[in-house]
Amino acid sequence: MRKGYREILKDLALQLGFAPEQGGHTKLMKQVKISNPAEVSFHIGCDIVEIQRIQKAAERHSRFLSRIFTIAEIEECQQKADPWPSYAARFAAKEAVIKAMPGDFIPAFTDIEVTRQQQGKPQLLFRGNTQAYLESIGWKGWSVSLSHEKSHAMAVVLSWREGAKGVAPCEL
Repeated sequence: MRKGYREILKDLALQLGFAPEQGGHTKLMKQVKISNPAEVSFHIGCDIVEIQRIQKAAERHSRFLSRIFTIAEIEECQQKADPWPSYAARFAAKEAVIKAMPGDFIPAFTDIEVTRQQQGKPQLLFRGNTQAYLESIGWKGWSVSLSHEKSHAMAVVLSWREGAKGVAPCEL
């Protein structure tokens, strides 16, 4: 059974933690600046990774960190007393971006950078071929959430594009 865009947005808002009694889908639409939900295409990606797996890979392969992370990401993670949860969360975010990437394009890990806004919220920056690809298809909206606990780190990525006329409606 197909759902309309309002039902899809309500489900998505609940999954992202927007409470229905607080006007969940309306807050989601305002946060991602959606003017006409009927003409929006969403992609979601998520990933979870064992923190120790990232640490072991870095210890086994001397170039692992520089192949996966940007210089800015390495500098930010190395400022932590234990950098491995931060590395793992960023790795999960890069995997989640790949899952949320529209089309068949596979970005280089170092073309995706996870930084922090002044308020501490994570954000995604794109470089190189990935930035050019996203600009060419008009995909502009990206949101990322990171989390970690003792042994695992995870990330959820939401991407969207307005003006997606002719996009088939979502089936949930």
